[in-house]
Amino acid sequence: MYCTECECEYNGWKGKCPVCKTRLISPQPAQDRPSLEAKKYQDLLQAVQNNGGKICVKLTTIEFGRNRTWSFPYFGYGYGWTRLMAGEFDRLQISLRSSQVVKTKTIRFPYRGYGFSWTKTFHGEIAGVPITLEATEVARKKKYGFPYFGYGYAWTDRMAGTCGEDLSLTFTTTKTRRMNRRSFPYKGHGYAWIKEADLTIEYLET
Repeated sequence: MYCTECECEYNGWKGKCPVCKTRLISPQPAQDRPSLEAKKYQDLLQAVQNNGGKICVKLTTIEFGRNRTWSFPYFGYGYGWTRLMAGEFDRLQISLRSSQVVKTKTIRFPYRGYGFSWTKTFHGEIAGVPITLEATEVARKKKYGFPYFGYGYAWTDRMAGTCGEDLSLTFTTTKTRRMNRRSFPYKGHGYAWIKEADLTIEYLET
């Protein structure tokens, strides 16, 4: 399902957007690509063209965040997200840092609480060229343990962006990490974050 306000697809959600409460629709509408000016852009463009018009870089999380909250009487919520990712391709250094993280929660009978969090926006650089990636697809899962422990997991599956008028950016999560923690008396806290991802930089031929 797709939110027209957040411009993001939410897998596993129905009804209203978990962020802005706008009614979710299907399918996703076409999107316009924003323009971007950046120094060293021509060098990056040339590198992509020299590699057949496409570069795929493996990114690895080098820093993640997590926290937890609870509400009366026994509802626990865990939030995990990727803070910093980095990668390299033929001396092209790439770094991405979360600049906007979304957190939401839900409860289920009798005392299970589920917290979900994911990166909505990454800001970073490719060889000195600033870029921005926005989430286009978010996944979530729920798990529970006896007697009342609930664990919620969410992560950004796909992101998209552009670099100038000639390069498109596609971010695809390839591996995630999950962790469960408990606190007295029945509070469950689930955490999930991106472990590895592929960033595809592609030349847009006109």
